[in-house]
Amino acid sequence: MVEQRTENPWVGGSSPPSDILTISSVLVFINLLKDILLDKNTVKKTTKIILQGFEHKELKHVFQQLSMLDTNLKIIRLPKDIKRFTVLRSPHVNKTAREQFEMVTYKWSLYSSIPKVIMEKYIETQRILRKNPSVSIVLK
Repeated sequence: MVEQRTENPWVGGSSPPSDILTISSVLVFINLLKDILLDKNTVKKTTKIILQGFEHKELKHVFQQLSMLDTNLKIIRLPKDIKRFTVLRSPHVNKTAREQFEMVTYKWSLYSSIPKVIMEKYIETQRILRKNPSVSIVLK
């Protein structure tokens, strides 16, 4: 037998799922920026967004958040930049005891039909950079 709840499940300290919050915040954000869309001086045909980071998962997460605003976001994955370092473990005697490290930088180029002003305000209001500190975003 299935229980039926008549009370609000979000009352008493629990919160709604994060998907509902993000979708509603995007809708509120779009309604607030209608006047910017109507201004012909701020409207540009495409906005170029460059994402750069050290982890592929974080770039993917930022891309998913940006694609909530613009569903026609085009992505170009640029070649990854690999820097390799070799360090001597023991500088005195053992030259053969070495340790190798590598630093991989991923870079994606995104093209959006939304103006740069709206994209900047969306990134600020959604706090995308605070949630993903290793990702840098450049708008052109």
